[in-house]
Amino acid sequence: MTTRRRRPGSEKVLTAQLRELEDDGIITRLVTEGVPLRVDYMLSDGGMELVPVTEAMCDWGTKHLGVPPSLPRLQPMPDQTGAPHASTSGALPGGGPE
Repeated sequence: MTTRRRRPGSEKVLTAQLRELEDDGIITRLVTEGVPLRVDYMLSDGGMELVPVTEAMCDWGTKHLGVPPSLPRLQPMPDQTGAPHASTSGALPGGGPE
């Protein structure tokens, strides 16, 4: 996902949220040098531990409130080491969150 597709002003909010998630150990950040600079985010081991929790909450909402999920379930993707991870990635204008 690139921030270019987002509404104006939302890049600042996205940057703050990604920094907070990184500080909390939920995601990891990988910077790839180039033009444009590419910044990828993936769930950390701690973030992966939260997947069953959020899926259970989603299931509860569907069962008790009739609210179906609006996003697909996590599909693990291999990272550069071959280990599974979830990725929210894309080249961010200006190099993304620093």
